[in-house]
Amino acid sequence: VEVYIIRNCLLDGEHTKTWKVMADTYQQRFAVASKSLQFIKRLLVNASHVIAAQEASPNWA
Repeated sequence: VEVYIIRNCLLDGEHTKTWKVMADTYQQRFAVASKSLQFIKRLLVNASHVIAAQEASPNWA
């Protein structure tokens, strides 16, 4: 019975560790994704400034 309990605790520990690794991985992926979104947002803002500048001076090409 004791061996069974110890084995279950070890398995449970492994399971918890697996969940933690998965959570960390998703957290990292989320961080990367939000950085990418910020980068895309900056590009769009820059692009809109360029377009606005071109519209302000049509002969600027």
